[in-house]
Amino acid sequence: MTVSEQKRGLTRKPLFNLEPGLRAMISLNFGVICLAMSAWCVRSYWWADGAFVRLGLSSHVQVHAGVGRMTVWIEDDPLPYQFRHHSRWIKDRTRPEPGKRIPLFHVGFWPGMIRIYAAHWLLAVVAGVLAALPWCPRGLRWRTILTGVACCVAAVAIIAWLDSIV
Repeated sequence: MTVSEQKRGLTRKPLFNLEPGLRAMISLNFGVICLAMSAWCVRSYWWADGAFVRLGLSSHVQVHAGVGRMTVWIEDDPLPYQFRHHSRWIKDRTRPEPGKRIPLFHVGFWPGMIRIYAAHWLLAVVAGVLAALPWCPRGLRWRTILTGVACCVAAVAIIAWLDSIV
């Protein structure tokens, strides 16, 4: 690397000071999560999936997915089993009435329960960004950052528009 490249900030040091193996492992894990969430999003328009997982003696987690949305409940209620799952074919694909669609992201708190609503594609975008983040160089310019943000916003807008018409 020449001295002029160092002065202009064109160094190729990563954004985070992580070991190369750890950086690759973090990126690979979030990349796999991104692909899994994308596949689950496509599957959720034909299949409704759900699972119950016992966290301890007195609490459990429920996950249900269908029509592009996921609901997670964390409850203080004992389950007699450790794990159970179910899937069913969605035969009648009726569009939700306006104003009654599950929101893109929402967290609700009640005594003894936490409920999280999320769109699959929103979680896939977050996982994809987290997969790419360890590889970003330190010397980013504003033009590069704004171009990347504009591309992400355009992609999210297209996905949200497609999600609203389905």
